[in-house]
Amino acid sequence: TMARDELQTVLEASSDAVLVMDAQGRVVLINRALRRFCGLAPDATLSGRRAAALLRFVPRAARRTTLHAFAQPKPHGTVTVSDARVVDWVAAPLTTGTATHGWVITGRDVTARVQLEQLRDDLIHMLVHDLRSPLGSMVMSLEMTRIAFANGNAEQHETSVQFAQRSGRRLLEHVNTMMDVSKLEAGHMVLQPVLCSLGDVARAVIADALPSIEEQNVQVSIATPDPAPIRGDVALVRRVLENLLGNALKYTPRNGSITMRFATDAAGGVLTEVEDTGGGIAPDMLAHIWEKFGQGHQRDQARGSGLGLTFCKLVLEAHGGSIGVRNAPTVGSIFWFRLPSTPQPGASASVTHP
Repeated sequence: TMARDELQTVLEASSDAVLVMDAQGRVVLINRALRRFCGLAPDATLSGRRAAALLRFVPRAARRTTLHAFAQPKPHGTVTVSDARVVDWVAAPLTTGTATHGWVITGRDVTARVQLEQLRDDLIHMLVHDLRSPLGSMVMSLEMTRIAFANGNAEQHETSVQFAQRSGRRLLEHVNTMMDVSKLEAGHMVLQPVLCSLGDVARAVIADALPSIEEQNVQVSIATPDPAPIRGDVALVRRVLENLLGNALKYTPRNGSITMRFATDAAGGVLTEVEDTGGGIAPDMLAHIWEKFGQGHQRDQARGSGLGLTFCKLVLEAHGGSIGVRNAPTVGSIFWFRLPSTPQPGASASVTHP
């Protein structure tokens, strides 16, 4: 009894969940970490009960595999429990000579590590996807430039140079977005507000996107008169519109349409909407698309780094504005953002439509 009490004291100090059971599969000891992990009362012992009762915390489909693994010499493995936590476990036999008297099973919650590894893998995949496309286009354009120069074709040479420049700007934009998201999150981005017209900014963004617009045969229009000028950081606001237009172009099918609208509210702020005729956003993802590396559209669509919308949200927050999205009544989605008449750093953003 004294040895058992001493063992219980040692096990209670462990941060790993520990179960000791006899050769018949009955509980001998469990520790505080296991009770907490399984949601048991602090004084629960389960002594003498079948250890298999703890399998209710394992999804039904994995129970047979888990039971089989416990019967093998020095089993170990990973299992996802019912609340989606991931557990690494190892079961060591208690033996005397060739006789097995029981088992000591230790479990460690590795959910955070698994999530970080998955995030790392997703990030690498997304960044490679985002950077490979403009890099490939740039290399191809430079090769076409070399050929055009060798053949004395001035028109083709100029076209290829312009294409390479656009690809280089896209590559630089991806890198800048990654850096600026970190600055905005840390509050180190300094706004440079000036008086500006969102209508002028929108027309400039559309003009720069004309090659992609024409390639996809998408109709892009501004459906309302220009709003009153407001004060904002033009470079950052322009990049917000570039992200929203680029996002709309990515998910709008050929021959579809994208519509921008402006409205001035009673406080002098301006509401901007970008509506597309794409496939819309899954309802359960509407609140998650603002998260880093979030992906809210249909799974069969091309994926990006997921940083563009995060950047937009942080820029609007830095201006004291707000941003959100809703699905259109028929098809597509409507992204909107509101900028106050004067930037108000530090105000929080909302993700519901005003």
